[in-house]
Amino acid sequence: MNFSSQIKISGFCCAAACAALVAAADENQGIAGGFRDGGSTFGLNFGAFEIAGKTKGVSEGEKLAAFEKAKAEALSSVPRNRDESNKLVRAVEGLFQFRERRGEWKAVDAMAAEFAAKIQGRYPDLENRMLVRQFAARAALGDEPGFEELAKKIDARPADRKTMDFVGNLDGQMRHATSAMRVRLWKRFDDARATMDPQDHMAVLDRASGLFAKDLVQAKARWQEAQKLAASSAAAWEKENAREKAAREVERLARANKLPYEPFKRDPAVKRPADLRGMRSWYVRWLSDHGELKALLPFQLEDAAASRSPDAAFFGAAQTAYKIGDKKACLAALACCTNNAIAPANYSGRRVDTDPHFNLGVLKTLASTSTAGEFGARIPELRGDKDEKAYFDALRQACKFLYGLSSDSEMRDRIRELVRLSFELRWNEERVWYVVKYLEDAPATAEGAYRMELFKQLATENRMARYNVWTWYGCGNESATRSSEYPLLKSNPKPHLEADEPGKEGVFAACYDAKGVHFYAKLNSPDAWKTAAGLEDALYAECSIQTGDEASWHWLLFSALKPENTVPVEWDSPQFGRKMTSDYVKSDVFTGKDCIVVHVFAPWLLAYDRIPSGAGDLWRFVGVFRWAGPLGSLGGGAVHELGRGVHLRFDMPAAAEAAVRLGVLRAAAGEYKRFRALWESADFWDDPILGDAPFYAEVVKPYLRELDGAAKEVAALPYDGVDASEVARLSEYLQDFADTRLSLDAKRSAYLKAKLLK
Repeated sequence: MNFSSQIKISGFCCAAACAALVAAADENQGIAGGFRDGGSTFGLNFGAFEIAGKTKGVSEGEKLAAFEKAKAEALSSVPRNRDESNKLVRAVEGLFQFRERRGEWKAVDAMAAEFAAKIQGRYPDLENRMLVRQFAARAALGDEPGFEELAKKIDARPADRKTMDFVGNLDGQMRHATSAMRVRLWKRFDDARATMDPQDHMAVLDRASGLFAKDLVQAKARWQEAQKLAASSAAAWEKENAREKAAREVERLARANKLPYEPFKRDPAVKRPADLRGMRSWYVRWLSDHGELKALLPFQLEDAAASRSPDAAFFGAAQTAYKIGDKKACLAALACCTNNAIAPANYSGRRVDTDPHFNLGVLKTLASTSTAGEFGARIPELRGDKDEKAYFDALRQACKFLYGLSSDSEMRDRIRELVRLSFELRWNEERVWYVVKYLEDAPATAEGAYRMELFKQLATENRMARYNVWTWYGCGNESATRSSEYPLLKSNPKPHLEADEPGKEGVFAACYDAKGVHFYAKLNSPDAWKTAAGLEDALYAECSIQTGDEASWHWLLFSALKPENTVPVEWDSPQFGRKMTSDYVKSDVFTGKDCIVVHVFAPWLLAYDRIPSGAGDLWRFVGVFRWAGPLGSLGGGAVHELGRGVHLRFDMPAAAEAAVRLGVLRAAAGEYKRFRALWESADFWDDPILGDAPFYAEVVKPYLRELDGAAKEVAALPYDGVDASEVARLSEYLQDFADTRLSLDAKRSAYLKAKLLK
């Protein structure tokens, strides 16, 4: 592309303008037109970037080349008038922003220095703008020596209001600056503030106190200093006003009596009173940001009394009072609120984050009750004329409001009361419970389950929940609400789980053997033959398994034609008793003429330290399948509602439990043997270069020797008729077998700590 003919800036042709520039103009005449101080829109008014009349589809490289071209023209040419200079200036501004957006701060610094050199000593306004960009660039780079070099240029300027305003502008631009850099710029003014006139003194306090006040004592001292300054400057001003008033009266009488008089002159040293409002705003903000609520409360009450919206202001003060434990002040502030004044207009039926009207009542109830039970008993009085949905929303939103007030145990008790009241408005949800039974030789594949007609032998669950049956976004006209539980309110029909449509029924079954737990799903489909022939992938499955209540989930995503887990995502990191899903949980799919069978296997190694042994052991399974309608979820669960999946209890008689414990012991010993075969996992500690010979000799070698012996004992156990006491004895090595790598890591950590802390 020929940029000299194609570049446009805001509709002006740069090349055409530059062709008319006076390139040979005398440099001593300076840059004409818009480049003179105050005559340029530099840095403020820049147009859209165009190449060949287009703004979209332009590559980064094209933009850079165009901007650099405009920069070269600006540095080498002297525009004849303001329009020509502004076109170039806007192009250069585009280059600055382009570089800044890409984080190319070295280029920004160098370019600003080039322009500063071009206009040095002639155009202070533009030169200052370049200096600001250099400060911002070096702050972003963390270039402290370079920053100090620029700061010395500021030191050379007088410590007056003009320089201070410039530093204030710098401070606003240096979003990447460290606190130390900003302190460097302000310290000279902060140190000299006592010698300044009242207005400049107050300006320094207002702008710099945030950098120098490190704690409440220092912040309070600066606030008191500002108060005294405002009071003394106001007193001096009033005294001067009184002196002027008296002199004017003398002048009036003298004129009336044609007597001589001395014309009055105000003392130039007496300035207008320093304005305290900015400093007060800073101090209040500082108190709020640093959680100094006790000191903040008097300011909030003062502001509320003078506010045009006192209800909301007093409500905020009441919350602060409650947070600091002053219930008396809280109730006093709430007494200044009116119930209706702070309620949002047209609240009923609208989506809002909070209902201040309701929350005001909640806070009043909170401050005037002493127990959670009393609090919960009085909350229904706040319902008023709210319908069920509005009341439900208000209760749920009030939970968040209370949590913002306090997160201690007392507040959690109150939040539980609100949750209890909201649950009283809902239908109880159905849960699917399934009892998993022992099968000595469970089918290890989906095809095996199909061939042996497993679904006729095991108990099956066929109640199907459509994905979002409980409605994620609400229903009807309330689809925009954040509440996901409107369908469960008792004003609606009771939701229930149903079997799927005829011809596309799905059934779920599960069993366990000595190796692990098997999950099966048979999904009827008249078009399954197309998948069997490879003509279409008619099944997409998403399954989640929780191996014990509160345990981390294992998640799989697969299809009929890609039956293995295709997206290995872990919900937790490896730790004792936690294995990586992709290494252990397996899935396979069989497709018949009119059905698809899914099999997911979870070995006991996933839960070797928490084998189910009673009614209190709860596992969960969620299977979501895109095969029936848009999405079908066997057992009522959904991928975003895991707690609604199938709840699994294990029927584990003594003989089955013995088989499981022997099976998991053998599997763990086999896991250890596989680990031992990996040199880099254990024996490398004996390597003279990569390892640690003393650690190997002292810790690793005897540990592995012991486990090797135990593993041999496990391998020597007979297939049947194993003594339970032998299994119990060898199971003491279960964690070491199953998680040898983690055990060695722990031993290594303990070894190093012992050596370092001797």
